[in-house]
Formats: sequence, C-alpha cells, structure tokens
Amino acid sequence: MEKQAHRFRVHVRQQDVDRFKQVIGGRTEPASTVPLTFPATWYGMPEVQALIRKRIDAAPGTGQFALLHLEQSIEMHADLEVGGAYDLCVQIGDPGSDGKLSVSAEVRNSRGSPLASMSSLFLVSDLPKELQ
Repeated sequence: MEKQAHRFRVHVRQQDVDRFKQVIGGRTEPASTVPLTFPATWYGMPEVQALIRKRIDAAPGTGQFALLHLEQSIEMHADLEVGGAYDLCVQIGDPGSDGKLSVSAEVRNSRGSPLASMSSLFLVSDLPKELQ
C-alpha cells in the first residue's frame, strides 16, 4: 500500500506547551518558547491514532497491540509560536515483516511552507492475552 498524506489542523496552545515542558523536565526557557520535540505530541491525537490503528489492522493476523517508540527525528525549519495554528501532514507506512512501522509528518504554516519535519519508527507489539 502506498503512503498517503493526511492533513490535520493543529494548534499550539499555551496549556499544552506548559504541560509538555513539565513532562520533559520543567525546562526554564521562556513560556512563549515551543520546545523542539513538541510537534511529536500530535501523533497522540485521536485522528492520527485512528489512522495508525487502521494501517496496523490492515496487516494480516494483528489483534490488540502496543506501539513502542524506537526512534524519532525532528528538524525545525522555523519556530512554532504559542497561539499558532498549523497544518500537520502525516504519512504512515505499511507495517514491515519485522513489526516496525514508520510514521512521518510535516508541519506547515498557512502559506504551505514547511516549519518542521519529523519521522518516527515504532515497533508494533501484540499485547499478551492477559492484557487484552
């Protein structure tokens, strides 16, 4: 199956940035600064999670599963701003025979210019029966 891009409107809300900063160790940078890794939180959006589930369910023999985050890269081309609204363009690969799934995304401004590029590699692991 070919990778298809899915577009979502995302927002950088101050409360989300503050919560993220607490999770990553309460950095002392100014409140208006959006951390480099913040865009990865958008992978947790219900709409993105639904796309990942759909892609994994398309693989034969998959039941309930967990995603283990193996690696991530984020390249910022420009700063994101608190209060800003952006387009998140997500592409999800096919699950490999090794159980790995690639997810990539680009954050664009209203003019379509790329502000951030990210890619992640997940391991799709079947949940043990006792956890299902």
